Amino acid sequence: MNKQEVIDDIENAIPDFILNDYQRGKEAGLSYALELVEELDEPEKAVLSKEEAEWLEHLKLIANSTHCLYVITRQGWGYHFEFCSHGKKYKLSCANKNDGDENELTKNRLVNALIYGYEVEKEKLYTVEIPNPNGLDYLMLQKDRRGKISVAWYCTDRWREDERVRLTEAEIKKDFDWAWQFAKDVEE
Repeated sequence: MNKQEVIDDIENAIPDFILNDYQRGKEAGLSYALELVEELDEPEKAVLSKEEAEWLEHLKLIANSTHCLYVITRQGWGYHFEFCSHGKKYKLSCANKNDGDENELTKNRLVNALIYGYEVEKEKLYTVEIPNPNGLDYLMLQKDRRGKISVAWYCTDRWREDERVRLTEAEIKKDFDWAWQFAKDVEE
């Protein structure tokens, strides 16, 4: 049961009409309990990279939560996080084998993700405006419906509202590495 479910249950238990001292006392007690529950801090969901989220999902498929905690906490310490399932090895690389602090942070993040849930880290998005020496129009990299990236021409600055011009670093560097120098962060 999460915090919101508790709040809903308490709100439903508070009497609508107060006819006697018993209901008045019940209403006062439940109102006080509701105030206390609303002050509770809920742990925040962990933010995992795409690679970490995929690794954790594979682990959750083969084991119960207790075994998942065991697998996560017994590893690290300069070694990769890994396990085998049906003859296939799933490996989560550590940032630096000599950096114990990073391994400990990864381990804590994975444990918290397993217990409290997680969100996948969003990739940073960029726009690429290519300088146009011939005029005031805009040359932009944009993605078409099939996901192919090409140079597009915009005669006004309406490109700023177009979602197709928001690209990840990998998408830009795949075929347009030369244009990376013109990339600008998209402000969220």
